[in-house]
Amino acid sequence: MTKKYFLCNLSTIIITCLSITIFSCKARVSSNNDSLQVTNKTTEPPIVYCDTPINIYENKEMAVNKLKNLMSLSYSTTYSQFYTSSIDTVIKNKYRYKLAKKADSIIKANFENIKFLDNDKLLASDYKFIAKNTSLIGYYRKYDNIKDVLIPTNNEKQLFITTRSYGTSKGNLEIFVFNTYKKELLYYNKYQFNCDLRDSFTFEQIVEYAILQLKQSID
Repeated sequence: MTKKYFLCNLSTIIITCLSITIFSCKARVSSNNDSLQVTNKTTEPPIVYCDTPINIYENKEMAVNKLKNLMSLSYSTTYSQFYTSSIDTVIKNKYRYKLAKKADSIIKANFENIKFLDNDKLLASDYKFIAKNTSLIGYYRKYDNIKDVLIPTNNEKQLFITTRSYGTSKGNLEIFVFNTYKKELLYYNKYQFNCDLRDSFTFEQIVEYAILQLKQSID
């Protein structure tokens, strides 16, 4: 009788321990899932829509124009950067690709014979790489860095655009045309504005303006 009682109690203890262990595992899984949900949660402040007409300021002192024509022109991409602490990385990446696609449509509408290049690698580059090279090329005139942002092509010229947003009401656009053979800067201009680049209409207007100035520079 004592032996049966002992075995019964032992079984009860084992089942109880197993129940506690299973409950503990479930609790850990639930806790991990909760932390993943918090980690993956994205935040984005409301878009600040720009007043029209949009005021765009040109830095003429920094401008470069050695273009004689736009023949044999290729296009790499438009790379957008958001230096805004209230917008997380997931949202920043989403807008980088979304705005690049929107810029593609604008470029296609303005240049009938332009060659679109495979921009996957350049568009996937991190902010530091783009900021470093465009700053050295545009501001410091360090043309050795041109090769780092060029996409291989047989076309003589290559168009490349970058945009930057600081907060939700200030930004700039830089537009480059490179000589792919000589690794030279043929055209450069920088425009500043007080708008939120996430506003699609604003983005389109600013890119359109920069492209118009490029085309008019050789008329």
